[in-house]
Amino acid sequence: MLPLVQSIAEDIVELAKEVEQTRQRLKELGAIKITRRDAEEIYHDEVESIEDFVREQTERISSYEAELSELGLHADRVKEGYVEFAAIRLNEPVFLTWKLGEPEVRYWRQIDETCEQRRLVDLELIRQSGGHAIF
Repeated sequence: MLPLVQSIAEDIVELAKEVEQTRQRLKELGAIKITRRDAEEIYHDEVESIEDFVREQTERISSYEAELSELGLHADRVKEGYVEFAAIRLNEPVFLTWKLGEPEVRYWRQIDETCEQRRLVDLELIRQSGGHAIF
């Protein structure tokens, strides 16, 4: 499943960057003072076009996030490149945490921790468990 998740996460991260850059451009346009009436019309059309673009891209991001949710993944921080898989560790619910660019899922965190607090999965413990989903 990781190649599919990676592809979706890449799309979301890229689109989120585009949306942020576009929002910044809107702020810059809002700071411009226009005095001529025809220039004002051009400005209005550009702003409207940019707002439409932001809306469309935001909807695309939401549909990608929904796709990850349908796969049973936790994607609250996918715009930052994090995707998480629900798991059980010593009879407690945890998240296996993957970040865009990593070759495999190798980290975990407790439910009340942040992605920055994740730690390496004990692969030896998984091997000893006979390949069960518990680590």
